[in-house]
Amino acid sequence: MAAKTLTLAQVADLEGISTRQALRYVRDGYKGILLPAAKRPKGFVVAVAAYQQWRAACGFEQPAAPTTAKVVGPAPTSPEEVRPVTSSPEEPLPAPCAELFPPWPQCADPNGIPTNVPDPHSCTMPHPLAVEAHRAQQLREQLIRYRGYDDNE
Repeated sequence: MAAKTLTLAQVADLEGISTRQALRYVRDGYKGILLPAAKRPKGFVVAVAAYQQWRAACGFEQPAAPTTAKVVGPAPTSPEEVRPVTSSPEEPLPAPCAELFPPWPQCADPNGIPTNVPDPHSCTMPHPLAVEAHRAQQLREQLIRYRGYDDNE
């Protein structure tokens, strides 16, 4: 019995992306997590189970709960009983929209003029100060990875 597979075009349709981007997920990965695929004569195929595991690893969806678990006790009836459990009561849950915002600076002025360099009144490029702050943050992160510690601590 053969495992169910998806082509990259089917993965692209499921993800709402182009087939080229799906190929990038196979070759480069999403945040370093590669989409496992097998090369076939007419392209790549991805096992459905591997695709679901990749989505869970990337944080796109929650991993499937084990099917052998039994529910003990009565079902929760009020919204207060259905709250997700965290490791400690003081630790807040991550914002669900945190990954929706891009990690780079946004355009300086949505109603400004199109430019090809950072400008305070550009509708296509970020503000020069935002570019400098972003560059400095990326440099700090790179130095922390390189050195293994933060100078500011």
